[in-house]
Amino acid sequence: MIMRKIFPYLLSIISNVEDYDEFIDVYAVDEVITFISNGLCDKDSSAIVDMLFDLPDFGQMSSDGYELYEEIAAHLLAVYFDAYKNIEIRRKCEVTLLAIEDKISHICELEVRNNLCKMMFLTLGKIHMHDWNELHTEYSYKDKMFLNEIWSKYGWLHFKNLLYVINQMHITELLPEIILPLNESLRKCGENYADCKEMIKANAVIINKIITKAFLDFNDDIKCDHELVKAFEEVLETLVGFGMEEAAVILDEFRVH
Repeated sequence: MIMRKIFPYLLSIISNVEDYDEFIDVYAVDEVITFISNGLCDKDSSAIVDMLFDLPDFGQMSSDGYELYEEIAAHLLAVYFDAYKNIEIRRKCEVTLLAIEDKISHICELEVRNNLCKMMFLTLGKIHMHDWNELHTEYSYKDKMFLNEIWSKYGWLHFKNLLYVINQMHITELLPEIILPLNESLRKCGENYADCKEMIKANAVIINKIITKAFLDFNDDIKCDHELVKAFEEVLETLVGFGMEEAAVILDEFRVH
């Protein structure tokens, strides 16, 4: 297909030419992104996934190149979010995402892999509707288990993004199960990033929103599941260790009631 020739050429220019938008029509770039994004949601997306990752050298990727991949992945997430009434579409999105995960896992350069992991439902792209909470969505238990598995693996690599995506995808709909990947991501973030405490402070509003909703609206559900109890307490204990006073209050109340 023609796109197999166009895409590598476009990516090379975006990654290597400063002020590339002076040479390439932004609308043409948008058309390429739209074509690829739509292809990822087709019945058979394997050819598109292959095209995205069968490149000679990812080491030449720039921040603009990564941004291109994030815009493509953001469309897949938007389709998943919107398909709450269509199980078939959600399963198709999941198959495509797992194929992307497999491709990323075979890239040699660690930095490249980590950057591309934003594609694992950890980005809403540069341009998107301001607040997805104004839209309706729902998640089945199976949907939430899939999201939990993906975010447990990669959420810590882009923890700020994870929090933002969780917030946009409706915290109430994702709770209480979302506590599990949140706990795993928070733990790994603390183990691997010296600035994790500052990251927590910078995103305290969303974090407080999650733990408060969990306690006020899902206390009984959490208490009925040993794994959720353990994860929620660990989340709160970790946040207390980072100096978050709201977490200390909720932890005390959770253990009392």
